[in-house]
Amino acid sequence: IAEFCDDIGADFVSNPLLCATTKGSDRPLQYRLSDEELRTHVLWELGNGKKASGLTGMCNAGSCIVSISARGKVLPCIMLRLEAGDLRHESFHQIWNYSPVLEWVRGITIEDFKECCGCEFLGVCNRCPGHALSNEGSMLAPLKEACRISNLRKEVENEQQDCRGKEKGKGYQEPERVSEARAH
Repeated sequence: IAEFCDDIGADFVSNPLLCATTKGSDRPLQYRLSDEELRTHVLWELGNGKKASGLTGMCNAGSCIVSISARGKVLPCIMLRLEAGDLRHESFHQIWNYSPVLEWVRGITIEDFKECCGCEFLGVCNRCPGHALSNEGSMLAPLKEACRISNLRKEVENEQQDCRGKEKGKGYQEPERVSEARAH
């Protein structure tokens, strides 16, 4: 798929986060990547210039995107199942501009994620508020699977930096140490 996107000039985005369905089925969880598979995925991301954007507050739910159900319910996102309005009773314009739910979602900042805002993995975390709501009971709660992914992502990035640092230093020794090494 990534090659096809390159061929047609489209961006390819991949997110290894899998959670239960919006109706509560845990069946998709059996397809979560193992740590080894996740490591391979992160190495692929880094090798292709992809990097996790990190958590800076809310995602685009309700501010750049919304989802509309088959029954006309407007939701901030397909995964964030908070009813912002009903197109059978009000216009999209009315919902988009005046929905208390969308106003609340748009006002969420990083500080509202009490347990996440001080986390060392914040810069590589791609947590999903909708997944957190369905799996943890609160859209502002840490999402355990996102924590696992972020932890491994940071670990792989650090390993990559260590390798690059060692490659830069390969074959170079400070003059004093060269003479000391010869003396032994």
